[in-house]
Amino acid sequence: MKSGIKFETLNLGISQMSSREEFLMRCKACLVAAVGIFLVFSVAVCFGAENDAAPSVFFPETHFEFTPVLEGSMVVHDFVIQNKGNATLNVDRVKTG
Repeated sequence: MKSGIKFETLNLGISQMSSREEFLMRCKACLVAAVGIFLVFSVAVCFGAENDAAPSVFFPETHFEFTPVLEGSMVVHDFVIQNKGNATLNVDRVKTG
């Protein structure tokens, strides 16, 4: 009879230990999942999201070659600069090539 009681007590101890280990493993898995989700959202916010309120310069024409003219003649060409962004584009200086 004593061996039967020991066997039941032994089984009870193992099942309690298994549920505790299972609980700890679930806690670890939840923690790892939470950290992973946090990292994914952090990376998305830092690198993936673009600032909508920023200027975006666009040059439809980046090069123009004048036809030959007589020396002393005035030549003019207008370069178009477009702002495809949502904020003000400031042109601070222009430099010829």
